[in-house]
Amino acid sequence: MNPHEPGLFSKGEMLLSIYVDDTMISGPNKDDLDREYAEITKEFDGEPVKPLRTHPDGTEERDLLGSVLLYNREKRYMKIHMGPAIEKVLSKFNMKDCKGAATPAVLNADLSLGGSVENFPMRQLCGCLNYIATICRPDISFACQRVSQFADKPTAGAIAGGKRILRYLKRTLEEGISYSVEDEREFNQIYSKVLQEHSPDNETFTELPKNVAFTDSDFAGDPVTLKSTSGSILFYRGCPIVWKSKKQSIRTHSTCESEYVSMYDCVRLVQGQGYLRWFIDNPTELPLIFCDNQSAIALSKNSITTKKSKHFALRYMLVKDFHKNFGFCPTDLNLSDPLTKPLSAAKYLQMFHHQKSDDSLVDEDEEEDCYFAVAYRVNFETL
Repeated sequence: MNPHEPGLFSKGEMLLSIYVDDTMISGPNKDDLDREYAEITKEFDGEPVKPLRTHPDGTEERDLLGSVLLYNREKRYMKIHMGPAIEKVLSKFNMKDCKGAATPAVLNADLSLGGSVENFPMRQLCGCLNYIATICRPDISFACQRVSQFADKPTAGAIAGGKRILRYLKRTLEEGISYSVEDEREFNQIYSKVLQEHSPDNETFTELPKNVAFTDSDFAGDPVTLKSTSGSILFYRGCPIVWKSKKQSIRTHSTCESEYVSMYDCVRLVQGQGYLRWFIDNPTELPLIFCDNQSAIALSKNSITTKKSKHFALRYMLVKDFHKNFGFCPTDLNLSDPLTKPLSAAKYLQMFHHQKSDDSLVDEDEEEDCYFAVAYRVNFETL
């Protein structure tokens, strides 16, 4: 049993996970799995769950805690999406016939505007959206984090922001997280080159490991509190396995400071994943973490703190303990960037949906929404 994750077990190369009364066993050899299954059913009642259906190419479709799991052993392909769950949420909030949106959030939108609204099931909406984001939709994590701040006292702006996420989900109904050999190969080619070009002196990682994390921050991005937002995402073999968008607990005073705090948040996120001991040779170490701020990386490696950095370097001393695990990555290749701020539709397609960037994918009315949000914010401040 994994000491950090009581529901996870390993035996040789076989892995077993338990969630309430659901069990999943996996391994490289089917005969070994059948033998272990026979031993388990001697002690516990149960029967194997058959696929909901099998596609013509041999891909099995299964239900996985409300999500859809597509698995093809021969093609070494797997995908998880929440299409049916999203359709239920759209029906629940009378958004089934809404027009799709290209992005989950609008640039510079202030969700506190519009006054408070009573009798709207905001908590239910936030719960549904956060569950979808947690399972397989990192692209809506930032938008959900912003909207959830108004779960107690919803405003007209926050409700519009939540409905915006639903409109985006309708347009990207069957998107999710996926693994394929081609995606892993492309991921390794890109970030192996990044590691060699931008961190050639890194003694800890001479080649790209299977586990790679990304961290980023948006300095003073919250229009109300002016706090920064941390974004962290962890990839295993080119596939995202855990992610988080979080408003920072302190108000930072520079981009370097906000990036340094986001590095701390990423370390804490990775340390909380007890199952990583199965995938990392030395469980006490962290994977490679890419950051796009060279000043923050240099500060983590510097043993001397100045008056400007002492106040936050002391509070987040943990970053210095793992300074060898950080590497520089250009902003346009930082996959945690969408977890910190609203981006263009082309960026979401490029980073999360494995599609090439194309400005023509952005509708004209989507651009008008962005400009309207900026103009509305300026007019409100003027008044």
